[in-house]
Amino acid sequence: MPPVLVFVGILLDLPMTLVFNGCEPVALFAATFIAVLIPMDGESHWLEGAELLALSVILGLAFFFVP
Repeated sequence: MPPVLVFVGILLDLPMTLVFNGCEPVALFAATFIAVLIPMDGESHWLEGAELLALSVILGLAFFFVP
């Protein structure tokens, strides 16, 4: 969806770029890495859910406190 919003922004003369600060690519990589590791073993465990929740809290705090 974000690339669509970039093109809509161009049409509406509201330019948006896909330039990320230093924290955003790290957060994207960490979330993707953990989301890929979770289903690899074929079963789910409560600790994996807690891991995802902890990552969400850490990323939320990082984006709240890091400008």
